[in-house]
Amino acid sequence: MKNETTSATAWNTKPLFAVIIAFMVLFGRASAQTFDSLAVEESIRLQLERYPASTLQDIYKSFFQDAFGPGHLIDNPVRAKQYIEEESLQSHESLCELYEKAGEGENYYRVSLSLVASGTVGAEQLADALCRSAAMTQSPSAIEWQSTWQKIERITAKYKHRLQGYDQDRKKINQAIENGNFMMRHSAAYNSNYHPHYRIIHRTIFETEILPLISKPTYDR
Repeated sequence: MKNETTSATAWNTKPLFAVIIAFMVLFGRASAQTFDSLAVEESIRLQLERYPASTLQDIYKSFFQDAFGPGHLIDNPVRAKQYIEEESLQSHESLCELYEKAGEGENYYRVSLSLVASGTVGAEQLADALCRSAAMTQSPSAIEWQSTWQKIERITAKYKHRLQGYDQDRKKINQAIENGNFMMRHSAAYNSNYHPHYRIIHRTIFETEILPLISKPTYDR
């Protein structure tokens, strides 16, 4: 009797199992369609054009930031404002763009703190934008991110001759992902050449609230 019940239960679950498998296949196809290899390559090409001292680690960081945003732990606007004000005092040395897309720019922008130093954007406003951006983060799963990075990495191989320490960085990044450590700092070469000082802001917030301030004529401010 016990074997008959088990067999019947297994049989009854087969249709449901088939539906689940079909859904997973369709979902996988839909996810694959969202990967735009041309946009990824254009982002890599642009980064190397703007920042030729970039390494694979810096390229990884850019795409990571677009996928994961500024992080979930930024929830204190007062403290965020304080850090922004302090760091903006060093932003005069930065050779980075005033703003630029992270990765493909599907989700996030890098916004230079020199905009705060110049008075174009207020520290409080940027801190508020940063905290709201963190709350909007919808991070991919570990499996999804590993799959996405593998696709990006295959494209970066075309530019390995321009990326110092490519093979070492490749091994380090893949090992870190396997260990669940997705976050990466900028390389020493990037820091010493470009002195980055920026915050990660969600695309919708940046384009509706911050960009108009940057585009506004100085005499209207």
